[in-house]
Amino acid sequence: MKVVANLGLCISVYDIRSIDGGFVFPGDGASTYTVEFRLVMFRPFVGEIIAAKLKESDSNCLRWHIS
Repeated sequence: MKVVANLGLCISVYDIRSIDGGFVFPGDGASTYTVEFRLVMFRPFVGEIIAAKLKESDSNCLRWHIS
């Protein structure tokens, strides 16, 4: 899960609409695709409280367990 600014918490990928490309750029060994997809987002209301337990944390993120 990831928080996306001004959208909310990304829960999962809902579906993939299209995949185009398959380019390999010079100096880069990876193939690059343009993907159109929809996400399941969670955007709480102002003042809404969510009960969760902290699973782990590091300098990059916090992982929560929401029942």
